[in-house]
Amino acid sequence: MTDITTQSGRGEDGESEGPVWSDPSDAVAGAGETWSDGDTAAADRELIDTHTLFKLQTERAELAAARKAQGETRRHNMRMQVRVLSGVGLVFAFTLVLLAIGLWRDLFPLEFATELMRMVIPTVLGAGLTIVGVFFRSNSGGGEA
Repeated sequence: MTDITTQSGRGEDGESEGPVWSDPSDAVAGAGETWSDGDTAAADRELIDTHTLFKLQTERAELAAARKAQGETRRHNMRMQVRVLSGVGLVFAFTLVLLAIGLWRDLFPLEFATELMRMVIPTVLGAGLTIVGVFFRSNSGGGEA
């Protein structure tokens, strides 16, 4: 079993050099290695730099993951908006075709066609324009829809 004892080392000018760690089983007292704070400061600096580097790499990885998730969310929202806009366009096209065929073949009176136009066309156009506005808003990066 080895005990390590501490002795205070003094330099030639009488100032303290820091603790001297020695093994009592050494033949010569005080022949143990001297430990100085300067060596550990360099070692600590390397550890701090490594730790800082690790933190920076971790932050970069987290930012990259957050950007990737944000991009996926934005793509998902855009796909959903395209689907809704396609549905609105189909309703608009179906209404126009229904009106054209109905009036051409005299399948319903002119008053019914007028009321259908007054109800469906503004609603469908308003919904389509709203979705197109959301496209521009989400592409500009000004905020989430």
